[in-house]
Amino acid sequence: NPALTELSGLVASRSMQDVYWAHNDSGDGPRLYALDGTGADLGMVEVAGAGAKDWEDLGLGRCPGGAGDCLYAGDIGDNARARSAITVYVIPEPELGDDGQWTMGDGRRVASALAVELTYPGGPRDAEALLVDPDSGDLYIIEKTTDGASSVYRAAAPLQGGGPTEMEVVGEIGMGIVTAADVMPDGSTILVRNYFAVEAFQATGAGNLAGAFLEMPCDAPLGLAIQGEAIAFTGVGADYVTIAEGAHAVVHHYVAD
Repeated sequence: NPALTELSGLVASRSMQDVYWAHNDSGDGPRLYALDGTGADLGMVEVAGAGAKDWEDLGLGRCPGGAGDCLYAGDIGDNARARSAITVYVIPEPELGDDGQWTMGDGRRVASALAVELTYPGGPRDAEALLVDPDSGDLYIIEKTTDGASSVYRAAAPLQGGGPTEMEVVGEIGMGIVTAADVMPDGSTILVRNYFAVEAFQATGAGNLAGAFLEMPCDAPLGLAIQGEAIAFTGVGADYVTIAEGAHAVVHHYVAD
């Protein structure tokens, strides 16, 4: 899709095979783009009522009400560390209509979102990575630092709109400049990437992703790509894909042995 010039968030659908959702970095509006595993364009959905100050990552998890899957779009970028609160938009995953267009089941091509405002303990942080625990529904955000150590924050489920909710620190990883993260659908493995490397963290039990960040990770493959800010499990075993920013970016597919 020529509109995806700064792809920053990426996640695979669990209900539809070989369908991914993506969004651009800052500069675009509140839009979700669908693509397949080759990068082919499958359409775009506007998110009504959402802002797009600096969308940085995209997760998938159960909806707060427990019915179906929702996309979690993280408007969490804050290079100046000046935002009093960040926002995660929770959007019921759109469906592909009979006319080949993405809809919400009633003919609309506009999705609605629940706006969840969050704050950090101790003041603003910059972040570009989030994921949702597939078992508990807890939301995790990993800060972006330049000192080689990044704190991991959690907002416990169920997420709600309204006033800001303060997250809690649940761990720290020895990795800086974190740009993306994702978790396997069974919750067993978490991938965290920056511009230069991917680390794999093993979860210690269902609904306890926080424990994974207390363990030593192992290295996972990452090919050369400039300004890489997206990673997603494919839903097939431990396979995953990465896509960098830039026009006509390459989809790199890593196949697990």
